[in-house]
Amino acid sequence: MDERTSGAQGPRLLTRRVGRVLVVHFDNPPHHFLDEPMSVELDRLTRRLARDTSVGAVVFAGQGSAYPHLHVPDVLDAVRLAPRRVPYPVALAILRVGSVLTRSRLVDRVVRATPLRGVLLAPRLYATFRRMNRTDKVFVAAINGTAVAMGWVFALACDVRVAADGTYAIGLPESTVGVLAGAGGARRTLDAIGTSRALELLLEGRMLTPRQAADLGLVHHLVPRDDLEARAVSIAQRLATRGPRVIRELKRVAYQGPGAHRTTAAFRAEGAALLTTMTDRRAVRAITAFHRRLTAPAPTTAHALETAWLNTPDGPDSRSDR
Repeated sequence: MDERTSGAQGPRLLTRRVGRVLVVHFDNPPHHFLDEPMSVELDRLTRRLARDTSVGAVVFAGQGSAYPHLHVPDVLDAVRLAPRRVPYPVALAILRVGSVLTRSRLVDRVVRATPLRGVLLAPRLYATFRRMNRTDKVFVAAINGTAVAMGWVFALACDVRVAADGTYAIGLPESTVGVLAGAGGARRTLDAIGTSRALELLLEGRMLTPRQAADLGLVHHLVPRDDLEARAVSIAQRLATRGPRVIRELKRVAYQGPGAHRTTAAFRAEGAALLTTMTDRRAVRAITAFHRRLTAPAPTTAHALETAWLNTPDGPDSRSDR
């Protein structure tokens, strides 16, 4: 039976146990967007999992026809607090402070009650994803449909990615609105497929089909849509039998060892780059225009999400970076 991770209000994560596997469904109707309250729930869930020895693997499953895209109004609320573009050195300092604040659940709760709550969204997600990479659980993304921007960033933060075969879009199109793909998206793509291929993909903001993503090695398993969750759970059950110590140490080597670039400093540098691009006024206007395309005139759907990105102009004037 499904259990909810929060109270009566706000978005929720539905969870159920299958042996040593925890299956988590994003449940924020109608579109299951990953918004600020859901980021808080993810933070709480991963903190609990770090202490739960009865769970060996976790499957994050989408609902509907899209993996959880970031809730754009939360982004706009946060960046509009800045009167002008935040320079990179200042952004780096802000990220350091935000990282410290998110370590304290009390401080995080206090800030969430103020207009500054959106400022902690990025640091909280970075902390959540780092926790996922350092714990002795295997995280499996069961990608049910359109996974662009935050949907794909979240999948990249998981250890194993299983995708339903189909013609939907996967990728990081953020550069088309003048924004860096943050929360680990750019850094993990560079690590996964190498600088040359990743940089061109990120600059173009190109979206891929699941099969193209699998051919590049970004998706590990491509399965029929009707078999997606069962296959993801089966993989998770098998990996959950590995000893927690070997899981932890393998992940330490993969994410923190020599040659790995997913260090705290690297992610903080990426986060600062994200902040300085997002607070550029032209980028804010481009994100606002994207949100208008996404929400009007018809209700948001996975197809509308893809179309909004595909119809995005080439991005803000390059002179905005000067």
